[in-house]
Amino acid sequence: MDALEVDGQTFGAPGVRGFVVLTFDASGRLLWGKELPGVKGRITSVTAAADGTLVAAGDFIGLLVWGMRRSVPPGPSC
Repeated sequence: MDALEVDGQTFGAPGVRGFVVLTFDASGRLLWGKELPGVKGRITSVTAAADGTLVAAGDFIGLLVWGMRRSVPPGPSC
């Protein structure tokens, strides 16, 4: 567990478990990133909708808060 630096932005902290979601442009530059501290998880699939939104599915351990939604395992993530 360590901090992750991408295009000059740092996500996470040494010794702190967390989950990071990143998006990149076609050239590989970071567009957006969000850190979810305290969450251990994995993304198992990503689907792009016709309107450009993305849907990610996976599993996690810990409390997951994304925007105004809270998901508590066990069960599917949001």
